[in-house]
Formats: sequence, structure tokens, C-alpha cells
Amino acid sequence: MSFFPGCISDVPHDNPLDPQSPKFENAGTVRGRVLSLGSSGIANAVVSFTNSNIATLTDNNGNFSADHISAGTMLIIVTKDGFLPDSISLQLAAGQTSSLEIHLDALPQISSQKIITKKTDQWWPGPTYSALVTAAVSDPDGQADIDTVFVTVDSLQFGMTYSNSDKNYQTTIFGDSLPGSNLQSLIGKTLRVFAKDKERALTQSGDFFISRIIEATAVPTSPTSQDTVRGTLYFQWDPPSLNFSYTFSINIYTLDGGVSIWFKSNIASAPPFAYTFPDTLTPRSYYWTVTVIDEFGNGARSKEASFVVPNK
Repeated sequence: MSFFPGCISDVPHDNPLDPQSPKFENAGTVRGRVLSLGSSGIANAVVSFTNSNIATLTDNNGNFSADHISAGTMLIIVTKDGFLPDSISLQLAAGQTSSLEIHLDALPQISSQKIITKKTDQWWPGPTYSALVTAAVSDPDGQADIDTVFVTVDSLQFGMTYSNSDKNYQTTIFGDSLPGSNLQSLIGKTLRVFAKDKERALTQSGDFFISRIIEATAVPTSPTSQDTVRGTLYFQWDPPSLNFSYTFSINIYTLDGGVSIWFKSNIASAPPFAYTFPDTLTPRSYYWTVTVIDEFGNGARSKEASFVVPNK
């Protein structure tokens, strides 16, 4: 048997994994799925391969497949609006098919935010001012994933807590807690709500502002000053002079303890500036207030007006 030089080199190289084959491609395939932290597939996430200038989208179930990905070490970057971007390093060999599973952290979502102000006039210790900030915050990974919600104005930051009754996050800013002990210092200032989840992803709301602080209050005229009320209870008051639309609300409180026992809102700001109480009260001492409320929810409450319902 004889061997002749060059015979081996003349053997066809048809194996696509053979580097000497004309069919050889120094690349592989990457398949996988992009999921939320709750393991739901994320549709239309962008999966990019840094060493190949290739990107693909996930399908409705979060699956993706990319061919002709250059072999070697690469970084796979996954992005999707509303989610924190993530990346993973991969070593891919020529001809290899690699399978991955990547989880993205959904950003908290702030769907609404507002601030309403209130002036509370009172005999003692005098008028007080406050502002209630509320925000609707959710998280696709579950409400339990929300770690912190707060509102900022200038360099000030106020933590917000979740209200089970109102289904929102809220905080009350008191005027005396502000520079100069003055709620009016917030007029024209930019407020923003921030929400942070347990993975430290942070979302910021749009800018919002105080719409108005109402200074003028209504003045109760009857009953007042411990008036004795027999029979029908008929509230009367003098309205403030205001150049915007508003309505009135009335509250009744027990004099001992100041517990609110009755409330009526959306009373028209038109003569006779009076309201007939539709029920009866048990004998004891009470006080009532009347509040001016504008279209944004800002309010200015009157001073307390006391009255007595005697025993029959």
C-alpha cells in the first residue's frame, strides 16, 4: 500500500462543524424565555446579543430564539418598557444551542397623584393648614413587592403609607412642619411621588402642584354658642366671598371627644345658605362646622359652633 503526499488534504470537508469546511459557521443558537418575577411570560421584550449585532423579540409567551449568534463570550441584554433591564453572560461554542431563562423585575406603576389643601379654622389654638397627598401605586409583581413610597418637594421628603380603605398611598403634610411653618411656601413648588420595590427598582411620577389654598371660611350663624335646639335642627351660615365655584359640607361632632357623627357634602353655594338636618339627635352637647370645598377638593373649614339637644 502506498501513500502519496496531498491525499489527506484532498478529502472533502463537508461537516459544518469542521473549521475547514466551507459550510462551517463560527456561531450557534440561543433560545430561551423571558419571565416576570412571578414567572409569567413577557411578550415583546427585546433580547440583544452584544457580540453579534443581533436582536430579537419575545413572543406572546415570552419565548425567543436567535440563530447565527457568534461563538464566544457575550452579554445578552433584555429590555422591556415597564421593567428593569437585565443582562446575562454566556459562553457559546460553535454549533451549540444554548437555552436560557431570564427574569425581569417589573417597575412599580404610579397611575395618579394629587395634593389637596385644607385650612381648619378653630377657636383654639387658631387656624391650622395641612395638605393631603395621595397616589395610586401598583406593581405587576404584586402589591407586596412595593417597598417604599414617598413624595418630595424641593429637598424635603415625606413617607407615604398605604390606606386599606382608600386603596392608595397617602401622607398629610402639616404647615407647621415646613420651612417658616407655612403651607403657602409650597405654592408653585414641584411635587413628585417615588415608588421603590424590593429589588430597588425606582419609578417617578409626573410633576404636580398645589392648585389652591382657600383662606376665606364660612361663618356659622345658627345654632351657635350653646344654643338649645328643640324640634327641627336648622343650620344657617354666612358664605365667604370667593371668585371660584365651590360647594359646602357640614359636619356634626360630639362636644365631649370631638367624634364626627354625621356628614353631608355637595350642598349648593346658593341662598338661603342653610340646611335642615334630616334626622334627630340624642340629648347631649354637640358642635358643627361648615366647610367650603372647591372643584379640586381643597377646603376651608369654619370655626366650631356649639349647641345643645336637651332632654324632653
